[in-house]
Amino acid sequence: MNVTQIPYDEKLSKKRMAYNSSTPWTIALCVLRDGTPLLVVEQSLVRWVNGAWDVVMENVGSAENSFVERLMQTKDGTVWLMMPNQLIRFSEDLKEHRVVMETAGRDQLAAFCHDARGDLWVVEAGLDQAQLVHLSYSADRSSLVPVRRSFPIPFYQPTREIRLVAGQDGLIWCADSSGDTEFQVFDPKKGEWVVKERTGIGKGYYSLFKSRDGTLWAGGHGFLLAHRRGQELFYPAVQLGLPAIPLSLYEISDGRYWVIGRIGQVYSVDVSKSEWMTYQRLSYQAESTTGTQWFIEKNRSLIVSCDPSSGRWTQHGYEDHGLESVDRLILTRHG
Repeated sequence: MNVTQIPYDEKLSKKRMAYNSSTPWTIALCVLRDGTPLLVVEQSLVRWVNGAWDVVMENVGSAENSFVERLMQTKDGTVWLMMPNQLIRFSEDLKEHRVVMETAGRDQLAAFCHDARGDLWVVEAGLDQAQLVHLSYSADRSSLVPVRRSFPIPFYQPTREIRLVAGQDGLIWCADSSGDTEFQVFDPKKGEWVVKERTGIGKGYYSLFKSRDGTLWAGGHGFLLAHRRGQELFYPAVQLGLPAIPLSLYEISDGRYWVIGRIGQVYSVDVSKSEWMTYQRLSYQAESTTGTQWFIEKNRSLIVSCDPSSGRWTQHGYEDHGLESVDRLILTRHG
């Protein structure tokens, strides 16, 4: 892997330094369709073009939390930037912009997403309550003024991060960093939150997105959770080998996912069936030269092997060797 470092030039370095740092504070990053990096640096929206930094918008507002601000490009090419105090829509060429939503007083914008119709769903949070705001546009987009409807968020807790995504089922999925709640689901047709069956797994999310195949992916403290066609697949930290820290997920053009931890680690994950498969209650350990796969049962009470060619599963005991539990299996070069 080749890593290219793009330094900030003198024009950007003269801006106000956050935390008295020697370099400007980068708030958000998005790579546009043409490969152009677009960033929010301090309070400015900038892009890297022809080997130089170009300031698109001098002041987009103050950042309160670098994990709240969002910068993204949608299917129609428009670019959207959410800061705590406003949501801005930019044209694809970044020459025009319009403020779609602003907050008043101490309220802040916490999350947003687009549904299949192109309507906006925004979380507007106050000190002790929050609401899910639906901005609905006419079908032909003849009017730039949307119809606004608001719905209370009963599970909201201050200081918690919230993520939104529109599922292929037409529902609005919501996740937050609270260790008390799982996925929350809003039904736009009924205008109410859906009572979802609790699974007891995967609480506390810091990232939520929908992959190209429609799967919803969430990143928590070292774990990943996938919701696909009504089923949830849980990938614990022990299986992934990831640290137990908040994880952010990103999908790139070749279908791989990049996982970024908040203390600097970056991982690449392939979740295709050729490299990624989940067996309930089994933690993968190793694969022999003959193709046999070895697992440890989640409570460390069993060792299990699988021969993919025959589909045969074998249970292996270890009590006779004086072992009470097994934490890890390692295959030697001798098999």
